[in-house]
Amino acid sequence: DFKRIIDEVGQYLYYLVLFRGGESFMNKRFLNMVEYAYENTGAKMNISTNFSFGLSDTQLEIIAQCFSLVDVCLDGVTQETHSQNRIGSQYDKVFQNLLKLREKVHDLNSECYIRWRFVVFKFNEHEIENAQQIADDLGIELVLVKAFVPEKSWLPENKELWREDYIEKQEEVKKEISEADSSEEPAPSIIQMQQDGSKNESTSPIIQPQERFISHRKNCIWLYGAT
Repeated sequence: DFKRIIDEVGQYLYYLVLFRGGESFMNKRFLNMVEYAYENTGAKMNISTNFSFGLSDTQLEIIAQCFSLVDVCLDGVTQETHSQNRIGSQYDKVFQNLLKLREKVHDLNSECYIRWRFVVFKFNEHEIENAQQIADDLGIELVLVKAFVPEKSWLPENKELWREDYIEKQEEVKKEISEADSSEEPAPSIIQMQQDGSKNESTSPIIQPQERFISHRKNCIWLYGAT
């Protein structure tokens, strides 16, 4: 289906988005798709990745050659800080992948632009200056990302690094959870939903808040170790 779509519309594409959250490299055929799109369209492509997995020289070459922009997510300059947000991720592996990609881009004289994506929390805020120095030494851009956080204690000391809508969204989600929890009508069981195909979103104290947390980007699941 992917090849068919690219064959049909490839000549009209200017920008092609092959991901929407999550880790695209979990799809073992992802780079095959990227390579096919690169060879059959003139579209620019970008990717945001945790980069916490092994990469062969050939895979690095495809990434460097095919993408216009690669955002590498690295939330600190030490394992201790980085892993507080990206649980299970190995800082050294991510950083080495970044260095290898930078070298591959240079060797191929590629136009791929590499950015270091640093999500700022209270526990890693003190490492921003060091991260900026490392990025400058490597000749890559450091992008500071204002994050939604699960609780106020995670907020950076520097309020300029807060999301402007943090308080508003927090209160909105708390209200939704409170309303769901106070509902007198019980949520349908899994068995009931399987039997009649129903899903009572307005009364489920379990399903509804989780869905809305995700829609507001309050809660994320990070996946690591893809090969």
